Amino acid sequence: MTQDELLDRLQHPEWCDLECKKAQHGISEDAWRTVSAFANSAGGTLVFGVKDTQGSLEMVGVHEPDKVQNDFLSTLRTGDKLNRMINVREERFNYDGLTLLVFHIPESPRSEKPVYLKGDIRKSYIRRGAGDEQCTQSEIERFLRDASAERYDSLTVEYDTEQCYDRQSIAWYRSRYESRPNNRSCT
Repeated sequence: MTQDELLDRLQHPEWCDLECKKAQHGISEDAWRTVSAFANSAGGTLVFGVKDTQGSLEMVGVHEPDKVQNDFLSTLRTGDKLNRMINVREERFNYDGLTLLVFHIPESPRSEKPVYLKGDIRKSYIRRGAGDEQCTQSEIERFLRDASAERYDSLTVEYDTEQCYDRQSIAWYRSRYESRPNNRSCT
């Protein structure tokens, strides 16, 4: 993302792929919910140094950018806040004497979802619109089913096709299919 692209994004309100946090001196607890939500959803961009006031974004800058950036990145790697290590891409922009920190949070692979806080799977979040919502029990269960090595929708079912289908109906369908232009033979 270039500085001009960032400035353009900040002209619009937060949405499903953009969240801004003031974070002038440190990282707020709700930033970790956003990381969980982005990782469990389609990914997104987290910007520190921008205040959201009733849908209007105002640049305030990060006063201690090195400390805030190092704290954020090291916490993502240690597992102290989240159950998984999150590899983010970070950028730093200076605009009118203000420092903005930009972190691109990728979507986690399905085998690593849900990403949750403080060792408590009930603290899993997803992104909806401009908000981070705590996952429901059924959403958590869906993440766990999808994360399993063997997915239910990939299993083959054994059927005796001789008993499931009528031979005359299949022959009729094949002849209709093969008689149409550009269709290949079923045999």
